[in-house]
Amino acid sequence: MGYKYANKRLQLESNLYYMLYKNQLVLTGELNDVGASVRVNVPESYRAGIEQSIAFQMTKKWSLNANATWSLNKIKAFDEVIADYTIDFTKEIIHHQNTDIHFHQTGLALYNVNIHHTRISKLDGPLSLSDHSFWTIQATQKGHCQLITTTISD
Repeated sequence: MGYKYANKRLQLESNLYYMLYKNQLVLTGELNDVGASVRVNVPESYRAGIEQSIAFQMTKKWSLNANATWSLNKIKAFDEVIADYTIDFTKEIIHHQNTDIHFHQTGLALYNVNIHHTRISKLDGPLSLSDHSFWTIQATQKGHCQLITTTISD
């Protein structure tokens, strides 16, 4: 479900999503004895989140673009079976409730901000050439950890 608003200088977008899965095959994060990824079939899982973006033309030369995403990726419930074939062939069953899906980070917030500046350089004659400068700030947050990168190109 989404909403979009736009005029000459401003564009806003917001999207909500919820996807319910039955019998989804998910990665466990483990490797088997030959190095292949181990997958397990889980009876019920879901992905939910929100995505938002803004684009704003501040002046003819300056514009701002930003977006943010947050998602929740969970397995509702499943039983993990650990088989021990070394001595007496026992099986241990561990019940998991509302646990994260591996390799699909839950609560991941991604922020991206771009500031764009256009300079006009005149050539001989009636033509003009645009030069662009970009400033980009990108931050990724998981729990209390945050990674911020900044890019400036001229």
